[in-house]
Amino acid sequence: MTDTPNISSALERNRRAFVRSPAVAKDSTHTSTTSASGFLSVSREGSSELTCDMPQIMGGTGMAPTPGVLGRACLASCIVMGVRIAAETRGVSVGEITVDLSMDWDNRGIFGMGGVSAGPGNIQLRITLDSSASENVLQDVVAEGLKNDPWLIALQDPHSVQTELQVNRGE
Repeated sequence: MTDTPNISSALERNRRAFVRSPAVAKDSTHTSTTSASGFLSVSREGSSELTCDMPQIMGGTGMAPTPGVLGRACLASCIVMGVRIAAETRGVSVGEITVDLSMDWDNRGIFGMGGVSAGPGNIQLRITLDSSASENVLQDVVAEGLKNDPWLIALQDPHSVQTELQVNRGE
């Protein structure tokens, strides 16, 4: 398995709890992001805080990662964790997991130009596993990890988004 044996027991403990009481598995999250100066923004969720900026060429300071960098890191990290969960729950020994993620962009999309999407295209994943398991077993582990990956699902599947505007007039 991995060098952290508590992963398997934690996953099993959670799985059992979710079987006994599906309501325990339900969760809601809330993140609040506030603009600081220019493109600089600070996002907070619980005790975590992340800062984003745009590069100088776009008018930012380049002092923090762009939302795109964090989004790609989020997706790749979530895939690493999903593959780890699939391997652990199947009892497949996997050491290091590396996800290399590439996306193509047409930056005209963020300006609403030319009917071009602001979203990514040509998304490519290379998943490298350190394991002595057979390639067929590892293919199944990766397929399971990808099938249940929340951020890959968010990227692939349409979702309902409700937007509410609140205007502060500073009066």
